[in-house]
Amino acid sequence: MILDSTAARDDLLTRLESEFDREMFDMAVANIRLRVDPETWEAFRLTAIDGLSGAEAAVRIGMKVSAVYVNRGRVQKMLQDEVQRMDGPPDAGDES
Repeated sequence: MILDSTAARDDLLTRLESEFDREMFDMAVANIRLRVDPETWEAFRLTAIDGLSGAEAAVRIGMKVSAVYVNRGRVQKMLQDEVQRMDGPPDAGDES
C-alpha cells in the first residue's frame, strides 16, 4: 500500500495540513473582504497578492502611496486576526 512508509504518511499529512491552511485562509479572505471598502481591499490585493508596488497600486486606484500601504497593513492585520480567531480555541461561552 502507498501509505505503508512513514515518509508517505508524513507527506500526506503535510499536504492535508497545507490544504486545510489554504481553505482557512480563503475563508478569512472572504470574511474580511466583506468588511472593508472596495478601495481598501483593492490596495491590499494589488500589492500583497498581485505584487504591484505601492506607487503602481496608487496610480491604478487613485490613492496616495501612503494610503495604499496603510490600507494594506490594515487588511493584513485583519486577516491575521481572523485566521487566529478561526484557528483558536472556542470562546469560554461556547463550552458546554
